Amino acid sequence: MDMPTSSRLPLPGPEYRVDGVSYCINPNCRQTQALTEGEICQHCGTPLLVNGKYRLVRSLRAMNPLATTDIFEVESWPDRLPKVIKILRDSDPQAIEHFEREALALQWLDHPGVPKVELGDEFTVEIPATGQCLRCLVMEKIDGENLETWVSQHGPIDQKTAIGWLKQLLEILEIIHDNQFFHRDIKPSNIMRRPNGQLVLIDFGSVRTMTNTYVASVHAREVTTSLSVGYTPQEQLDGQAVPQSDFFALGRTFVYLLTGIHPGEIPYQTANARLLWRDKAPQVSTALKDLIDELMALKPSERPASAAEVYRHLSANQLRLTDARLIVNSRKFKFAATLLLALGLGTLGVYRVASPLMSERYARSGTEALMAGELDEAYQLYQKAQRHNPNDVRIYNNLALVCQEKQDRICAEAMYMKALELNPDNATARYNLGELYEDIGDLERAETQYRLAMLSDERSIAALARNNLAGINILNGHFVSAVSLASEGLALAELDQHKATLYKNRGWAYYLQNNYEQAIADLEASIQLLPQQADAYCLLAQVWEAKEMETNVSDLWHKCLENQSPRENLEVKVWQNQARKSLNIQE
Repeated sequence: MDMPTSSRLPLPGPEYRVDGVSYCINPNCRQTQALTEGEICQHCGTPLLVNGKYRLVRSLRAMNPLATTDIFEVESWPDRLPKVIKILRDSDPQAIEHFEREALALQWLDHPGVPKVELGDEFTVEIPATGQCLRCLVMEKIDGENLETWVSQHGPIDQKTAIGWLKQLLEILEIIHDNQFFHRDIKPSNIMRRPNGQLVLIDFGSVRTMTNTYVASVHAREVTTSLSVGYTPQEQLDGQAVPQSDFFALGRTFVYLLTGIHPGEIPYQTANARLLWRDKAPQVSTALKDLIDELMALKPSERPASAAEVYRHLSANQLRLTDARLIVNSRKFKFAATLLLALGLGTLGVYRVASPLMSERYARSGTEALMAGELDEAYQLYQKAQRHNPNDVRIYNNLALVCQEKQDRICAEAMYMKALELNPDNATARYNLGELYEDIGDLERAETQYRLAMLSDERSIAALARNNLAGINILNGHFVSAVSLASEGLALAELDQHKATLYKNRGWAYYLQNNYEQAIADLEASIQLLPQQADAYCLLAQVWEAKEMETNVSDLWHKCLENQSPRENLEVKVWQNQARKSLNIQE
């Protein structure tokens, strides 16, 4: 990497007038740890507008004269945007190398899960009084709190949150690893959560690039060690970190997030150093615990080879997949269909209480609140409806939907079970309960509910239950059964949206059977019915590549990138990363 441009700090002119107070950047100034007024530090003569653009307004960690770096919140001039500056005091060549690697990684990586650094925001400044050279890196200020703080305030996370966060972090790690970097310091305090829920991996001060020189250095044991007790794997302590070292730290991070206990405080088995944490997270399925333990395997060779492999296991609910093309079925169609079915049932029959009209009014208002995303309001309205008519199956079904959206699995399961207690033949509740079990990785119980829902006289429910069973069969490698189920579903489906996902899944199964002509026909049918969905384009591009046909592949990969994908549908994001590689597009 080229050295950053060095410049003496200019005296700010009138157009750069500094309002209020600032910290002095000079580490040897006695005002470094206190705010000072004006444009120039009154104690050492250092300009307070760093690089003619940034004013240091708040120290983001305790000031330590022995530390090699300082971190401040800064205000840029003239737009007054809040940012963060990292200042390297140390002139040690190894510290400079680490700093430059961090700057390179943050400038190169372009993803909402990585702090953004603009070109030109790495620079050096020279202190006029001493001639000391300080390396500076200005980056995006991430609003929110780190996950260590989040768990200390809110307690351990549930399974749905864990899966959502794990998918986000896998996406970030895939971008990092695909660009030949690895982080080496993943832990809860280095993961920020923005107010919108987006996770951001911070502190790239230990990042390494995977080069031939690095590999040679690992074999020669010439690599420096980065240590975070409880999160750093043994090979990293030995100076032999590899990308799989990030997975170990990721697994340990989720042990903390799921238990609220620091990994260093949890007992472990002496023989294989396996943490004895599983009984401390009763809210998590066995499948997810198995995956986290795999991430934390003692030997790097026993951990997953890539982020893509990890989320394949995650998406497949820990089924053993041997084909890299097996990704779990898209959830967008399924939740939309669930909501439609739940809210589209016919009118009620005879009420057994005296307030049916009041119940109906509350239920209708609850539905409007649910559709608007006002979950607390919807929950309260449905509860009022339930009090006026405790035998209305629809109310319990919709209460369960609200609980699912609020990430309360126990509540959702209880409401579905209550609906089925009132009417064991209610196929909508059966189907929705199957989806709930599938979401938490309990495929056996999910399959039971789907098979019961298949018996429904409601054609849409019967079709969608077959679609979801086809997806489970694909994951089990039962492609013939998947084709049969999707074909039955197509014979029942009435809505184009349902037909599109059934065609997509049948085309997917044909593709995995190497029946490319049938796969092409079904995926093209899916696209014709739902042209704005990315999934079928991504799969069709893979079919054409498998046929070693160049025709249409580029256009299909472009449409895979351009069309919609549900925010939580990480498998499509992976296909889209594959599209970028095929098209040689740099993210």
